[in-house]
Amino acid sequence: MAKQQWEKLFGLKSNIFSSTFGVHQGGHLSPILFLLFVNSVRNALPLCQLLCLADDMKLFMEINSTADCTNLQSSLCFVSWCFKIGLKVNASKCRVMTFTRSRSTIFFDYNISGLTIERVDNLTDLSFKLTRNLKPSPHIAMITSRAFKVLGFIMRLSKYFKLSKSLKSLYYALIRPILEYGSVVWDPYTVSDINQLERVQHRFLRFCCFVLGSPHLAHGYINIANILGLPTLAERRRTLNIKFIRGLITNNIDSSCLLSQVNFKVPSYVSRSHVTFHIPNANTNYLQN
Repeated sequence: MAKQQWEKLFGLKSNIFSSTFGVHQGGHLSPILFLLFVNSVRNALPLCQLLCLADDMKLFMEINSTADCTNLQSSLCFVSWCFKIGLKVNASKCRVMTFTRSRSTIFFDYNISGLTIERVDNLTDLSFKLTRNLKPSPHIAMITSRAFKVLGFIMRLSKYFKLSKSLKSLYYALIRPILEYGSVVWDPYTVSDINQLERVQHRFLRFCCFVLGSPHLAHGYINIANILGLPTLAERRRTLNIKFIRGLITNNIDSSCLLSQVNFKVPSYVSRSHVTFHIPNANTNYLQN
């Protein structure tokens, strides 16, 4: 159904024209209408699973044989569904990535409309840097670099500040969110990654000692951290992890898939053990952590 609309920019208004596709920008019903429009894609993808965010779609499947590769390739024919509803798939922006820690990986050349999709070993999605072995180190290196740049900008502008609350507010608003965004996903367990994150806060605390004239030992920032009320980033991540688990259990976080992975320990007899969760044995440190 055609709808009448017009555009306005810098006080200039265009002529009214008819649009036969899309939804109104900023309309109250626009998000719901768009979801109704694209949700039928699941009917065109019976062999693989799908993740959607706005107009971005991710198809994924567990690959154990070349037959699975063929099934995933057949799912890429959903471009015909897109054509039927008036959407166009930009194959040049599509990527293929395999997540595995196995040394014997099954590689397959996937294509869309005859164009081979580029295969990558890492990519950035929703501000997360993902690697094929799912190690958090590249993501941590990326966010620490970004945090150091913002911290350098703050240090240049606030070198004459004398109020600890002002410095603390800048750190809370501009730096710590970079270091904690989605930490439940990539929370590190190696000492090197943990220390790399703490270096950002240590540099901020050293700057606060210089600006506020607070004495401190070499590489010792406990006193200034206590004055500002700043716990370590590792302590913060542990608290966020506990809040996340609590949210899953109390149904404040709606994710049945993740909740199914939480195993409560129900003993068959009365014992002195008060362990709440059952943690299965793991043969590698990576899986255990």
